[in-house]
Amino acid sequence: MKVFHRIRNLIVLGAVVLCALLLNTLPARAQGQLIGEWPVPGQPYGLAVQAPDVIWATLPSENALVRLVLAPGSGATATTFSVPTANSHPYHIAYAANDIWFTERNGNKIGRLSLTSGTWTEYPIPTAGSQPAGLAVMPGLPTRVWFAESASNRLGLLTVADTGAFSFGEYPVPWPDAKPEELVLHGSDVWFTAAGAGRVARLRPSLWPNELAWANFGAGVGSQPWAIDIDGGGYPWFTERQTHRVGVYSPQTFGDI
Repeated sequence: MKVFHRIRNLIVLGAVVLCALLLNTLPARAQGQLIGEWPVPGQPYGLAVQAPDVIWATLPSENALVRLVLAPGSGATATTFSVPTANSHPYHIAYAANDIWFTERNGNKIGRLSLTSGTWTEYPIPTAGSQPAGLAVMPGLPTRVWFAESASNRLGLLTVADTGAFSFGEYPVPWPDAKPEELVLHGSDVWFTAAGAGRVARLRPSLWPNELAWANFGAGVGSQPWAIDIDGGGYPWFTERQTHRVGVYSPQTFGDI
């Protein structure tokens, strides 16, 4: 019986040590609290994760980006990076291959901050006043950056070669006043929210300019679909700002949405 108790005690002690080790490997913000908050010098909007403890955000009103680096314990360091174009209103943001990409809503540009060299590059969008919104990046050579043009009712594609040469392609959305907002890539498909048309839509660039390149699925009049992402099964989930709902496109069902 004494041997049994000793073995049991060793097992309990081992479990306690293991739990302690596991807790020590978790970020400090997860220990003893469900939500951690850290102040930044402005009003953050778009968000991108570079690493578990390195977060980027846009500061539209401050015309800047901010990098938040979490430290052991509960501290964090916030560093701002001013966008070269004045009053550009940096909006959405993405991290890919050691570059920070972002849309300049008022500047009508796609911006890039190289974390390797620290240099800025801005790419003027051909259509004036397009008000670029969401973007998604396909890293590689060349790099492809898809983005939504909310005001000009288009999707845009910025292609950047390893030499630095770049080109734009633009795809007019076939539904009037659709106001594309956010987008996400799934394979070669581009899924996006059409906030003005109350729809979730898809572009298949390989079929362009055939009208079959486009597909759309109604989320309800006035629903204003906004954010969008793809789950592991390939189904797009989206938020509906005006109807206070989260939706998913399920092609196996009669209702779709």
